[in-house]
Amino acid sequence: MAKDGRLKNAVKTVRRGPLRVAPVAAASAPLEVGVPQLLDALPQQIAVIDRAGVIRYVNRAWRKYGKGGGGCLRGRGAGDNYLHVCERSVAAGCAEGEDFAAAIRAVLQGELDEFSLEYFCPAGAGQHWFIGHVSRFEGGGAVISHEEVTRLKQAEADANRLAHFDPLTGLPNRLLMSDRLAQALAQAEREAWQLAVLFLDLDRFKVINDNLGHAAGDQLLKGVTERLRGCVRRSDTVARLGGDEFVVVLVPVRQPRDISRIARKILAALTAPFVLGGEEVYTSASIGVAIFPGDGTDAGVLLHNADLAMYRAKERGRNVFQYFTAEMNLQAVRRLGIETALRRALSSGGLVLHFQEQIDLASGRVCAVEALLRVRNGGRGLLQPRDFLEVAEETGLIVPIGQWVMRLASRRLRSWQKLYGEPLRLAINLSPREFRSPKLVPDLARCLAVNRLDPAQIEIEITEKLLVKDSPEDRERLHRLKELGVSIAIDDFGTGFSSIHRLKQLPIDRLKITHTVVQAVPTDKDARVIIHTIVDVAHNLGLKVVAEGVNTPEQHELLRQLGCDTIQGWHCILPVPEKELLALLGKLAVKAG
Repeated sequence: MAKDGRLKNAVKTVRRGPLRVAPVAAASAPLEVGVPQLLDALPQQIAVIDRAGVIRYVNRAWRKYGKGGGGCLRGRGAGDNYLHVCERSVAAGCAEGEDFAAAIRAVLQGELDEFSLEYFCPAGAGQHWFIGHVSRFEGGGAVISHEEVTRLKQAEADANRLAHFDPLTGLPNRLLMSDRLAQALAQAEREAWQLAVLFLDLDRFKVINDNLGHAAGDQLLKGVTERLRGCVRRSDTVARLGGDEFVVVLVPVRQPRDISRIARKILAALTAPFVLGGEEVYTSASIGVAIFPGDGTDAGVLLHNADLAMYRAKERGRNVFQYFTAEMNLQAVRRLGIETALRRALSSGGLVLHFQEQIDLASGRVCAVEALLRVRNGGRGLLQPRDFLEVAEETGLIVPIGQWVMRLASRRLRSWQKLYGEPLRLAINLSPREFRSPKLVPDLARCLAVNRLDPAQIEIEITEKLLVKDSPEDRERLHRLKELGVSIAIDDFGTGFSSIHRLKQLPIDRLKITHTVVQAVPTDKDARVIIHTIVDVAHNLGLKVVAEGVNTPEQHELLRQLGCDTIQGWHCILPVPEKELLALLGKLAVKAG
């Protein structure tokens, strides 16, 4: 509306004053332009022919192009029969010459008023595309025009290449591969063939890319492309989906053993060293295989199933190939359901904390509480950590979930102190991804400050397996946690084969012996020897020892005799909601008083 209003005002303003028109200067002479001059000014190559097809006139562009080696126009001018020129051009490589000549005759005979044809013709040292146009004019004869569109065709070809081919390797991309796979499936169904889809992912590509640079990574991908091409037949398709993911479509498959043979050939080809920047680099691949029709009848399903099989190949240790099985699909559906439950719980209050006490063997009193996460799964009860931890870790959901646990557990610890009367230690578990999150230390420091907690009341538990690599970054994170004043425990100790020397270097306070060793104590002499050794080493290093998974009085007594400081398990208390924990803490406080 505002724009319309301004326009109306502008019109009114013009109308207020008198209309003045500047006089046009008189031309010194009338402009006279003839037909030849007009035709010479046009960029198209133009010729005028009579009823017999004889060229009567050509413009400047026609003459210039003919002199420059313009293919079938070369040296052709007034007096030549253009119909014969077109027909003879077939021998020179202009395949549409006869069609063009036939169209010109149709125009000259009145069967057509005009005609256009896009055609290819070799001209000079290159290959050129033209659009030829024929128009009849009154009195007989016709006007022929040619316009070169080579650049336009090249641009179309480039756009098509970008749309269908990977610019780095020149392989078909996902779009073209999907189209070829759909066509191959249609043919396989008609011919009753088998067809195989191999989904391939390079092992350790990110390590190579990060350490040697993206240029080396690109060089590696090109080298992989050449080797893959050398492993398959002309009838097969090799495509790059992106990153370090490739797909090979084998069609037809005569014998199932042919798939295994080609998969082994690919693995062998890719394990040979690549030379990048003058040095040898080694990689390998994990391959998943899905077969039509047994594993799927359309492109999407086959690719999905081959992808699932590829992940199973990685789980098996990499540098192997794995056929798809129906069980993989069931597992994928289950994992998707767990991921959905986690996301829903995170956004709608479905996360729940249960707690389990730790008992000091010397005093028999509760000395600590471990926070244990549970997840509501709709009307199907609570998911246990064994059900969801792996999915949460893989998807990255474990980081926001861990932040929630830390905030809530810290708040609850503050409130318990008023009820229990003595300070408790709260143990919080960290997964590898949580431990390596850059948000961990600042988040923990914030929780301590907001809840006015003594840092010594918080214990961070990490698994022994997490420290097996003994990376400088992990050691630095442990020291940063220790600088906050919290205590650190190594959980599941006895499964990761930590060295005594490494334990001495790490800023840790407690070792939690894995439940598998603890539960074997009553019947297994070796288990007792292991625990006695761990206790002896830990105490000599100034560390406390917690035995977890204590489920019977017999285990309790033996662990006390072996020198353990603290026990945790069903013999003491099952993991319980906060309300039940507070009731138990209250009873123990009364009993102790």
